[in-house]
Amino acid sequence: MTKKRENNQEKLELSSVKKTLSLFLLFFKKRAFLLTLVFIFSLLAMGLNLVAPIYYKKLTDLLVVKEFSNIINILLMIFLFKTATFIFQRLEFLAYSYFETYCNKDIEQFCVKKIFHHSFSFFADNFVGSMVRKINKFSNAFITLNDVIWFDLLELLFQIGGICAILYFRSPILAIIVLVWLFIFIILDVVVLKYKLKIDVEVNSKTNKVSGYIADIISNYVNVKLFNQTKTELIKIKNQNEKIRLLSLRSWLFGILFFALQGFLFIILEIALNYFALNLYKQNALTVGDFVMIQSYIVMIMMGVWGIGRSMQRLYEAMAEASEMTEIITRKADVTDMKGAKSLKVSDGEIEFEEVNFAYKENKNLFKKFNLKVKGGEKLALVGPSGSGKSSIIKLLLRMYSLNSGKIFIDGQDISRMTKESLWRNISFVPQEPLLFHRSLYENISYGRKNASRDEVIKAAKKAYAHDFIMKLKKGYDTEVGERGIKLSGGERQRIALARAILKNSPILIMDEATSALDSESEQLIQKALENLMQEKTVIIVAHRLSTISQMDRVIVLQKGKIIEEGSHEELLKNDGLYSKLWNIQAGGFMM
Repeated sequence: MTKKRENNQEKLELSSVKKTLSLFLLFFKKRAFLLTLVFIFSLLAMGLNLVAPIYYKKLTDLLVVKEFSNIINILLMIFLFKTATFIFQRLEFLAYSYFETYCNKDIEQFCVKKIFHHSFSFFADNFVGSMVRKINKFSNAFITLNDVIWFDLLELLFQIGGICAILYFRSPILAIIVLVWLFIFIILDVVVLKYKLKIDVEVNSKTNKVSGYIADIISNYVNVKLFNQTKTELIKIKNQNEKIRLLSLRSWLFGILFFALQGFLFIILEIALNYFALNLYKQNALTVGDFVMIQSYIVMIMMGVWGIGRSMQRLYEAMAEASEMTEIITRKADVTDMKGAKSLKVSDGEIEFEEVNFAYKENKNLFKKFNLKVKGGEKLALVGPSGSGKSSIIKLLLRMYSLNSGKIFIDGQDISRMTKESLWRNISFVPQEPLLFHRSLYENISYGRKNASRDEVIKAAKKAYAHDFIMKLKKGYDTEVGERGIKLSGGERQRIALARAILKNSPILIMDEATSALDSESEQLIQKALENLMQEKTVIIVAHRLSTISQMDRVIVLQKGKIIEEGSHEELLKNDGLYSKLWNIQAGGFMM
């Protein structure tokens, strides 16, 4: 059973490597012209570099017989070949620098685009810090692959081929020795590095988890400090890092074994070539100059092969690290636009849930044949205890998740047949926890509509009653809010989020408990802003504040995914139902 599992894991790793290489091929194709230049300059540089030892052989043979008449000409040829090699190497590096920098840009944009292709559930299941790290590893793996191909593998193959051809003309046995030695070397490399790759994959996986865990506790530093959990968290990190250390040590030991084998094989190659060369010298088949040439080629082979050993190790590690980003890129998104999806056109803003069945992966069915109709321009409040399905209705309307069955319509258009972009364009959403960028206040508000003028941004801020507190700040609208808006109070963040929604001015407005984080004074300001904002819009609000609910045309009371009451605020208060009970047990204006 264990052997079968290992075989499946090996196939999975090989499959991942193939997928990664197929993705890298896209960037090779995109920058094919620069890549061709790199290839041409590289071949020219390596070819010229192989010719120089031949002239050193001639020089040595002349010195042995004390013939000095052509020495200057030979030195001149060596100078020309060395200079030409140097020039083509510089041209190769120049072309490669353009190729690499363009590809770095292409890869980062590609990865970010692919990440944003995924559905909302993907982001709920993955740490932000971990994803950024995976992008960097994917990009670094591409650079490593290129370095190994152009500066190691290609050079080694060309050098070995050229050296074997030259040695073959001096004596076939010398070329055969090099080829047999190279074959043995490659076999041993593959065997050692094959096991090392498995360890590197596991190290990379555990390292990503620890990085994500660290990002999580840093993001929740307030909880860690105030609940006195710093020591506990550090112990957890220490234990995880110890596991990584032990795995990394095993990887290092395999690396040490790998380099030890290399060193031993180098000794064998040098002794074998010199032994057969001496025998050929005794038979007058070789000259003293040939020994100089052979020694130069041995040094070239050793440098190339020694470098390839390190490079293959780097490549194995890089491909293992890239595999996680490859999995993200190739994974199918949970919610996708159907082929030929149309753009949603909203006129009245009528919303209808028809026979909707839905369940989260980890839960039983939340909605079963759920029906709800919101008239165009109607203001609807969703009320109910936790887990009743209030926020889920909004998530389904925003296509954060796909339905198990049933349909959702906006103005008679099935939203599953519309593009997600056009759906979101027609909905302004203010979440319970305002999401702000680590940018200026102006940039955060203008995010609602990128082509908005500064006057429109300020007007939106005034409608959200945010302008006054913004102007009291030292830099006004140019004030940076910190990561996730940490420099602002909860009420201030909410008003900025509301200003952004006002500026967007979509025909449908959704607020998911958007006033729950506000103090009484801020709430009064927001209520005034909402009165203007909600005009001529279809509004759905999940609210704890009864002052917000009382302004709604209709209140829907949910329990366990079912509508158990509906009507206006006044009508529901007359019934001795759940809404009335929730009203009676409220405290301080909050629904309990």
